Amino acid sequence: RTVRHPARFEILMRENLPVVIDGAHNPAGMRALRAGLDAYFPNLPRVFLLGILKDKDIETMLTALLRPGDTVVTVRPNSARAAAADVVAAAASGLGAITCACGDPQAALTEAENRAQRSHALLVAAGSLYLVGGIRALLMEGR
Repeated sequence: RTVRHPARFEILMRENLPVVIDGAHNPAGMRALRAGLDAYFPNLPRVFLLGILKDKDIETMLTALLRPGDTVVTVRPNSARAAAADVVAAAASGLGAITCACGDPQAALTEAENRAQRSHALLVAAGSLYLVGGIRALLMEGR
């Protein structure tokens, strides 16, 4: 009951915007994240902020996570092994998501927040621990 694990289905509030940060970075993690989102936020639209490493099974990860019509903002995580933002965006688009590729984490966070605010959506950051650690720090700075 007292265990706290940052970036594992961690729920933060950014003004009136609910944000879930999860270090899911493989197909099993994405399935678990999707199950949690479906259980706790079944009816909210979702805006994902994703960055995934290129040596991961990107297609399977996205298939496990996304619903048709989800919005996905992508960014390249801070790792030499990272997939380019446009590669992840193209894969998500192929699954029916609305996508936007960004150049850096701060721009991606701002874009994702704006899209989530406009659509009264849940913002979810996931895909790589390299990404979510930095996004979490940016969110905590702004508290």
